[in-house]
Amino acid sequence: MKNWHWSLPAAAGKSTLIQILLGLYPYDSSDIYFDDIFIKDIGFEKVRENTATVLQNPVLFNNTVQANLALGKDISEEKLWHALEIAQLDKQPMLSILYFMWMKPMLI
Repeated sequence: MKNWHWSLPAAAGKSTLIQILLGLYPYDSSDIYFDDIFIKDIGFEKVRENTATVLQNPVLFNNTVQANLALGKDISEEKLWHALEIAQLDKQPMLSILYFMWMKPMLI
């Protein structure tokens, strides 16, 4: 797979297109193909597994902090806490909030 990036002006639809490619926005006006393979045959989960994206507005699921960090994958708590340490979110007061919300669903 090739690496690529866009340099387009503001409001050109970059974020919308990426969210369509990741299956976060529905589309119905045309078909999307990667190397002549229909995106729905590949599956959005496979596309997400092979894509690194930073969205303008983060997406949170109405679930626990732990579930949002794991994004549906089976990831150990140890690895999740290590990721929080790297992001420097393991310090007070954030640590207290994370402990409180770790296993309790967030209300979004």
